Amino acid sequence: MKFSAALRKILKFLRIPQARLCKESGISSSNLSRIITEVNRDIGMANVQKIADGLEKIDPVAKPLFYLLLSMPDDIYATSYVVDIEAHEHPDVIEQFIKLFIDEGLTTPEAIRTKQEQLDTRGSGLTVAEWLSIRLQNKRLQSGGT
Repeated sequence: MKFSAALRKILKFLRIPQARLCKESGISSSNLSRIITEVNRDIGMANVQKIADGLEKIDPVAKPLFYLLLSMPDDIYATSYVVDIEAHEHPDVIEQFIKLFIDEGLTTPEAIRTKQEQLDTRGSGLTVAEWLSIRLQNKRLQSGGT
């Protein structure tokens, strides 16, 4: 997924104001605005790291979720369980999903890439987001939930 799209989604999903991310990341509001609106497409690794670290300061789950969104292909953006989870899930389910995400160790870009490689090697045809969604559904069924 494009950097700007992933950043907009994570800010919306976790209800993080841009001003707060600027404060925590050390990125100026004008620069962050240019990144989000895709005026500045040459973000640079230093700014990527600052933004990711700023997200983590605000919410420990924000950074791994952000990296997960970045790892997802653009064509899954509109339909992914992870991307649009807030549109149709109860907050308790979102909490369960985030716990599963952390329990599975998918908290860094490298871990997400490794999991995707494992899924590709197995020929599952699943993205990491789809795999996590299925894992959550299976956990619900095992616990007798819906």
